[in-house]
Amino acid sequence: PWCDAPIRHADHPVRASDGGETSAENGQGLCEACNYAKEAAGWRSLPLPSDRHEVLITTPTGHTYVSSAPDPPQPHPPQPHPLPDGDAGDLVHFYSVWRGPDEELRALLA
Repeated sequence: PWCDAPIRHADHPVRASDGGETSAENGQGLCEACNYAKEAAGWRSLPLPSDRHEVLITTPTGHTYVSSAPDPPQPHPPQPHPLPDGDAGDLVHFYSVWRGPDEELRALLA
């Protein structure tokens, strides 16, 4: 039942006031609107034991849903910067390619 909005609230599926622990197993991230909806009368949440972080949600009408954590973000692989043939990538050549050789010479002599 949850949306794909950015996480704004760190939440206890089992409320601390109901004996829920503050732990990774009893934690979930929700957007503000979904967290406020979950706090309304009749909503229940229960963390499920699984390899993937999941929470069983029961709505006031008795419908149940399983909310699964998204895949963790992955780093982007570094993008190679193309260098002219035979270039070792030294700093002077980098700036000369970026600025142009005449501008680089003026900068070095200044």
